[in-house]
Amino acid sequence: MARRNNRSGGGIISIVMMIAVIIGLYYLMQGLWWILGVIGPILFIVAFFLNRSVVTGWFKSIFSNFKTNPLMSVGKALLTFFAFPLVGGYLFSKAVVKNKVAEVSGQMKQKQPEYAEYEEVSETEAVVVEDDDFLDISEIEQQLEDLTVKEKKSPPTSTPKTKQANPDPNKYDNLFD
Repeated sequence: MARRNNRSGGGIISIVMMIAVIIGLYYLMQGLWWILGVIGPILFIVAFFLNRSVVTGWFKSIFSNFKTNPLMSVGKALLTFFAFPLVGGYLFSKAVVKNKVAEVSGQMKQKQPEYAEYEEVSETEAVVVEDDDFLDISEIEQQLEDLTVKEKKSPPTSTPKTKQANPDPNKYDNLFD
């Protein structure tokens, strides 16, 4: 007979734990929002001093898009007013990244390519090196001649009739037969 687990509190305890975790996350987010609220204005100011075009570009985009996309501009304005800590963090991080990119690109422009030193030699000044064994292929030519003589002296091997009918016989036809 199978044993039954008759604990009645198992479902209630898990629900209570889930509610406790949700409440804990709420207070954690509330604390982070408070910290960002304190730091937000400072991030705006630092972003303005790091790269003015980032902050001014954000506000220009809000006002310039009112004619073309008014809903997006109203949304950006409300986001800037109600969620200024997030916008301040975004503008700060964008300013830092733009400064870093400008710094790295400036270093890349300053770095001169290093060329290998070389000396141009005209054809009249070129020295011809004559070495007796340079590209000496007489031994290879002799071996090739020996092979061709052996092929002429050896009796022809029997080949299938389909291959004999070929007007241009290739000596490699029987390579894998």
